[in-house]
Amino acid sequence: MSTDFQLLSTLIQILWVFVLIGLTLFVNRRRPVVDLATRAPASALNRTELCFIIGYAVVAQLVGVGFGGLIGIYPVSLHLCGSVFGISTTVSPTNVYAWVRLI
Repeated sequence: MSTDFQLLSTLIQILWVFVLIGLTLFVNRRRPVVDLATRAPASALNRTELCFIIGYAVVAQLVGVGFGGLIGIYPVSLHLCGSVFGISTTVSPTNVYAWVRLI
């Protein structure tokens, strides 16, 4: 990809984010403000939940790297490689099928 294309793509992505933020604000303009502090669980429960979420993400990534290497494809992650940010090679239909079957 050329540098011009990458810069233009990044600019369009940022503008799209702002469009989505504006649309969200427009749709929710008359919604009453919610006091999130009253809905939050206790501090000890927050800490426990956060540790479990971080542990789950770390284990999922490590297992995905090992499993992807075991079957000879990209590391299997919580999303298909290249679906969030581009990768340097093309993902084959076999890799996509393997990822879908694991979900």
